[in-house]
Amino acid sequence: MQERGDGTAVRQAINSLRFGDMPDMHPSVQLAYNGLVNAEAGQRHMIVVTDGDPSPPSKALLQKYVDAGITISTIGVFPHMGGQNSPDLMRLKEIAEFTGGRYYGITTSTQLATIPKIFIKEAQTVKRSLIWEGQPFDPTLTGMPSAPMSGVRAVPSLRGYVVTADRTDGLAVTTIRGPQDDPIMAQWQRGLGRVVAFTGDASTRWSPSWIGWAGFRSFWGEHMRWVMRPTGNAEARTNIQQIGDESVLTVELARPDTDERINFATIKGRVAGPDGSSQEVVLRQEGPGRYVGRFDSSDPGSYIVGLRYNAPGQNGGGSTEGSVQAAVTKPFTDEFRALEDNAGLLRQIAERTGGRVLPAEAQQANLWLRDGLDMPVSRQPVFLLFAMIALGLFLLDVAVRRVRLDLGVLRAIGNKAFGKAPSQQSESVRSLREVRAKAQQKMAAKTEQQSEASAGKSTAKRKFEAAPGANDQPIELAGDAPAPLVNKNEQKVQTKKAEPDKGEGLSRLLQAKQRAKEDFDKDTKG
Repeated sequence: MQERGDGTAVRQAINSLRFGDMPDMHPSVQLAYNGLVNAEAGQRHMIVVTDGDPSPPSKALLQKYVDAGITISTIGVFPHMGGQNSPDLMRLKEIAEFTGGRYYGITTSTQLATIPKIFIKEAQTVKRSLIWEGQPFDPTLTGMPSAPMSGVRAVPSLRGYVVTADRTDGLAVTTIRGPQDDPIMAQWQRGLGRVVAFTGDASTRWSPSWIGWAGFRSFWGEHMRWVMRPTGNAEARTNIQQIGDESVLTVELARPDTDERINFATIKGRVAGPDGSSQEVVLRQEGPGRYVGRFDSSDPGSYIVGLRYNAPGQNGGGSTEGSVQAAVTKPFTDEFRALEDNAGLLRQIAERTGGRVLPAEAQQANLWLRDGLDMPVSRQPVFLLFAMIALGLFLLDVAVRRVRLDLGVLRAIGNKAFGKAPSQQSESVRSLREVRAKAQQKMAAKTEQQSEASAGKSTAKRKFEAAPGANDQPIELAGDAPAPLVNKNEQKVQTKKAEPDKGEGLSRLLQAKQRAKEDFDKDTKG
């Protein structure tokens, strides 16, 4: 083991390494032990990065690490099989727990990028002893602006202190530092309060020179007065109300002796948020001595308000000035109130519902195990319901197969039932009705003509009847005159006219239309 120095020797050693598959970790762990056991360091720690495939070191060697106070942290990276539950990773976890170190499992590409951060974290945690003691040294004043350190040019020497690090949020003001730039004295604001941290002591062990220092009393007196609660302003009363993501700041100004309201004052200030950011706030007068302003307070945490006001004096006198300080804390949501899990409620839910509580390692739990689970049984019969549904489907099937429905009749019934009638007749129906009227007129005239012709035929028949007893004698023909010609068309027309009507409804109209057409053709030919 040797000091790092400028890192040249370390880089050369890394570049000269020969890469290969390590079959056994025992020789390397033994070599590290030989170098660490005699190292003069406040903390001795080793980090092992492997896939877990090499054979682990023996228990005897690990016991030597424990006896010497050397811890081992293991980082298992992509084992050959098994994922997080791989036997190789489980052995690395046992090594870390046995020696008092920490175990990290890397099984995904996202986790692979965290290896450098893990290495830095492990190195920073154990790089130094937490207590420094040695020869007296003179602390260094940083010169940072600080009210308690006003007028202090130097402080006595120290022999030791507790090693600490600067706050990562940057809110602390470090006023005194040690030989390795360690903070020895710092101060910061915490909500409505103030904090001063001194890592030395006030006794003769580390600070014998401080006891006889002439400025000892004033030094600590200034710091104590700075951390004490400041006295309030008698002229101002403040109130902060949280409304949604905003805070409403109300300041009432009044003279303490006469209780007279102070008007026309100018009030400005700044608000320090929980994340260290600040925002300006301006108050406007809304009533006698009443000033109101708003500022954003959407993030949970403490908000510190510092205001200064300036108001004109009475009767043309000097102006009235002063400062006001206030604070408001926005709590976190209710889910952060509980710092422990409610395992009892989970067990109660599992018992009442017939379930079970799974272990922390979900991969080890048999999620499909049915032991102890009661299958749900319905006590309501469903036979009658399904029988009625089947009967309805059967009747519907028979109706579809056997019953023929006339859509026209159904439409007519529906129109009649709901009072729906056609608003107008079609052109074809009107034309048929007109033809029917004309045909009826012609038929009436034709009927009259036929009646007259029938009367003439009756007379002719009686004229040419034979006398009684004339049937016994032969009939003599007068000349050889030819027989009269008969018009077959007229006979056919008369025959057709003599036929009775056979149609009903629309068919009768069509027949009437046909007869009218024949009569029209006859008149045209005649």
